[in-house]
Amino acid sequence: MMPAPLARRLRSYHSTLDQLAPNAEQLRQQIAQIEAATAAAESLPTDLQDLADARKKIEKSATEASELWGKLDERGREITQLLEKAKSHEQASAKLVDQCEQAYRITTTKGLAAAFDQRAFKIAFSMWVWVVGLLVALVAANYLGAERMKLLSAALEGDDLKWGVIWMHALISVLSVGAPLWFAWVATKQLAQRFRLAEDYGFKASVAKAYEGYRKEAARIDPVFEARLFGAALTRLEEPPLRLVQDEIHGSPYQELIGSEAFQKALQQFPELRDKFFEIAQRGVAAAKQLSRSKDEPRQETPGAP
Repeated sequence: MMPAPLARRLRSYHSTLDQLAPNAEQLRQQIAQIEAATAAAESLPTDLQDLADARKKIEKSATEASELWGKLDERGREITQLLEKAKSHEQASAKLVDQCEQAYRITTTKGLAAAFDQRAFKIAFSMWVWVVGLLVALVAANYLGAERMKLLSAALEGDDLKWGVIWMHALISVLSVGAPLWFAWVATKQLAQRFRLAEDYGFKASVAKAYEGYRKEAARIDPVFEARLFGAALTRLEEPPLRLVQDEIHGSPYQELIGSEAFQKALQQFPELRDKFFEIAQRGVAAAKQLSRSKDEPRQETPGAP
């Protein structure tokens, strides 16, 4: 058995241990915190140095960012100025494009008018050539007609009329006068056609010259009226000059007379006119044959002549 004092002391230690047992976990936690604080205190100078370095880097980055922001702000102002210049240049370019288009329209209109004027002048000049040719043909026809009339009148004088010679002179007179009259007929046809062509080109030149001024006024008044003016001008300018030239080309005045609608109607309405026309044609053929025989007779008598 244990002595009483020793037993009491053991019980006292036991109770003290029982009181300390619930706080052991708390003690371990406190010890761990102390150890962590000790480690942090030991590494504090290194962390402070890292923080100082990081702060310097941040300050440097902030300075660089500030400089970059200043540069960006300056670039932004430059871009704004460039945009304003670009807008002003765009307006100037649009104005120049409008002026170029207007100048192109005016140039085109003037060029078209000049082309029509030049064509009208050339045709008008060629008319004078045909006028001179017509006058020469009429003078030649007058001269040849007068000369042939003298010969025909001399052949008709006297008591013994030689109808072969008379018919020969008549046929030669018709052929002599017919050639210049034929040319005069061609010249008259050419003058009529060229006069119409010259007037047509002159009118188109006037339309082309006046179009630009009328277009501005029409655009100021009403766009519909401008479109109507353009359609009317285009219709006039698109008209081909060949519409003024006859489709049928006659080789002689007689062919034109025979092919005319009025002559055809006259033949249908008056049959005796047709018979008379055929009779005249047969006489002409007979006169030509007689003239040919009269030319052959001297040739046949020449070999037997002494």
